Amino acid sequence: LDDRLAVLTQSRLHVLDGIGPELWRSADGCSIEGLTDRLRARMGEPPAGVEPMQAVEDAIVAMTAAGLLQRA
Repeated sequence: LDDRLAVLTQSRLHVLDGIGPELWRSADGCSIEGLTDRLRARMGEPPAGVEPMQAVEDAIVAMTAAGLLQRA
């Protein structure tokens, strides 16, 4: 897996890391549950104390606020 992904939107450069790059590649038309399953399959289990679905939701909220994703 790539560690980072650079995305240019309206003259802003965003550098995604952590689960961001995989979310960016997988988000189209997928539910949060489906994304969580994909991320766990590709990246393994999250660190102890991190609830996977909440981490995905938090990342989606941040990426949506930054204009990188749109909720359907």
